[in-house]
Amino acid sequence: EAVEVFSEMWIGELDHLPDQHSRDLVLWIFIASVFQQQKFLDSATRTAILQCTDEFRTLNLPIPTRIVSSLDTERQELLRQAIMALDTLCERLCDDDAGCGLACRNALLGALVRQMRSKQLLWPRPSEPYPGLSFASLAADVRCFRSPVFYIPVEGDPYAHEPAMVEDPSFSDLAYGRAKKKGKGRKLYCAECTSVVNVSPGVSVALDGCRLQDLLDDELCRLEASVKVWAFASLEHSTSSTTN
Repeated sequence: EAVEVFSEMWIGELDHLPDQHSRDLVLWIFIASVFQQQKFLDSATRTAILQCTDEFRTLNLPIPTRIVSSLDTERQELLRQAIMALDTLCERLCDDDAGCGLACRNALLGALVRQMRSKQLLWPRPSEPYPGLSFASLAADVRCFRSPVFYIPVEGDPYAHEPAMVEDPSFSDLAYGRAKKKGKGRKLYCAECTSVVNVSPGVSVALDGCRLQDLLDDELCRLEASVKVWAFASLEHSTSSTTN
């Protein structure tokens, strides 16, 4: 207690907390745990959980084992739940529980599986302790997943049973919304031109609004927000254990 006032003054003069996992972040966790600085430990551990790409390294500093263990456990649990969210969306699209129609679901499912595979989130499947993978990088990748851009016939349209998907809007014969024949009666529509394209008199298609980001972002935000709750509670637990 005698040095508490001076420790707070000293800590207040230090540089701001780093927003990436680094040596300085580990030092901050050590300082905050020694002087029981709840606010700083909350922020530093949250950054470590989100940014660590491997098991937490203490740099041989006497950081309480409870904190180190909790950091690793929480990081792995976040990654497990994030990957599970991707798997769940795949299942929902297969079970007709997401997307607005058959063509929409098929297109979203294909795009999701291909991009998960390109980020090594499907084959090979990440496993604990998820070396080289951080929640922050995974969330950033998922939020950049591209969704198929295609038009679907408006309600009541005679072509409603044949939604049109864009394969390559750069084709010259797809420019400006002109239709291209593919197979028997199949039409592709350029989704880069306008939100509604008149195909022929009395027939129009509208841009499909379903996006992978919209289907995944709520869960990613929920997981990110849950870290704050954990870090606050973890410090109280660690402090009470040290006191006892």
